[in-house]
Amino acid sequence: MSRPKDKVIGDMRKIALQTGALRPSLPACLSRSLNFLLTHANHSLYHDFVRIICRPSNFSLSCEQLPAICHYNEKSIRMHCKKYADIFLKERRHLERLPLPLLVARLIEYKSDPVINTDIPVLRALNYTDLSAMIMAYPCRNEAKEIALILCNYFYGNASRVAI
Repeated sequence: MSRPKDKVIGDMRKIALQTGALRPSLPACLSRSLNFLLTHANHSLYHDFVRIICRPSNFSLSCEQLPAICHYNEKSIRMHCKKYADIFLKERRHLERLPLPLLVARLIEYKSDPVINTDIPVLRALNYTDLSAMIMAYPCRNEAKEIALILCNYFYGNASRVAI
């Protein structure tokens, strides 16, 4: 899957790797997709999602090589990737409709989850400065930005400016 034919899978992988000022909906969307798989679906799907989408060392592997890592056959892996893409698109549509303070609250929620935080590099690397920059760059009213910054300051304050 070094060059996934499915654009959504490629987008998900980019989100899993990105650092710096991102729109809050993107890492939150990936996190929410993972949370859905962890709580509502088969735990094996969650672990395969992490192996296929969130581990850069596996990005160069083809669908023929992934069965050795995921312990499913090639056809199952392709079906799982389709399911991951569908969940991701559904979750992204949902999060894109939320106002900024709720997006930041979701991001804080997933950042606080030790399992999800560990499995998504972009979430793990997110720090106070990055989150503040994302809030300030988000295209919305200043009132929404102020509320989002209050949330950020409440949970992470001065003690967490180095890392959340």
